[in-house]
Amino acid sequence: MRRRIVAQVAGLLLVAGAAAFAVLPARWVMSWVPSNWPLSIVDADGTVWQGRATIAVGVQGRMRTVPTPVEWRLVWGNSGWLPRPQWYVEHPWLNGPLLLAPALSGMGVSGQSLEMPALVLSTLDARIAAMGPGGVLRASWPASFLGQAERAQGAELLRLDWLNASSSLTRVRPMGQYVLTLTQGEPGSVEMGLKTTEGPLLLEGNGVIHGRVDFNFEVVARSAPGVGAQTQAALQDLLATLGPYRNGETRLRYRANP
Repeated sequence: MRRRIVAQVAGLLLVAGAAAFAVLPARWVMSWVPSNWPLSIVDADGTVWQGRATIAVGVQGRMRTVPTPVEWRLVWGNSGWLPRPQWYVEHPWLNGPLLLAPALSGMGVSGQSLEMPALVLSTLDARIAAMGPGGVLRASWPASFLGQAERAQGAELLRLDWLNASSSLTRVRPMGQYVLTLTQGEPGSVEMGLKTTEGPLLLEGNGVIHGRVDFNFEVVARSAPGVGAQTQAALQDLLATLGPYRNGETRLRYRANP
C-alpha cells in the first residue's frame, strides 16, 4: 500500500512538473542573454516554447528599443531515431528564420544573415552617434555552436558589412563601404578586423576580445589616396568629430576592461 501511495504521489508530482514546464513564462528568456552583449530583452510574453519579446540594441546608457518584436516557436525536428527540440526565431530584419537547437553542452545556431539600418551604430558610441550614420548594415554568420566546443583558429564567426555608408556631417554620398569581421583567435579570444572595400573615406582597424569583457579595438580614419581637394575638405568635419584630427587622419580607440 505504501509503495502504491508513493508511486501515485510521484506520478502526480511528475505531471505537475511537466505542466509547469510547459507553461514556463517567456520572461525567463530575459536572463539568458549575457549582460555584456550589446543587446538585451526588455519585455516578453507567451511561454519559452512560443512567444515574442521586445529587444533593445546598444551599450549601457545608449540602448534603443527595436519597434518590431522577435517571435519564436518550438518545433520538433527529425535527428536520427530521437526527435530534437528546435526553436524557430523570426524577425523582419532576419533574411529567414533562425534555428536554435539546444544540446547538453550548449546551443547550435543555424547560419543566417540580417539587415538593419546603419543608425543602429549610434547606439554603440557617442562619437559614432555624432556622425549621424546612414546606410544599411548586413550581418552574416555561419552555422556554429555556442558552448564548450572549440573552434579552429582563424574561423570566421561574424561578418558585418556597412553598405552605402553615409554621414549627416558630410555631403559625400556614399562615403564608402566597410567590412568588420570577427574571427576565432587563440583560445579564449576573438580577433576583429575592419577594412574599406571602396569609397573616399578609409576606415581601417583591428583589435581583440579576451574572455567576456576585455575589449580593445583601434581604428584609423582618413581620406583615401587620390581623393580630390573638394572631397577631402568635405570629409574634414566628419574626421574631426570622430576624434583628434592630426596629419590628415583621426585615430579612435575603444576599450573595455574587467
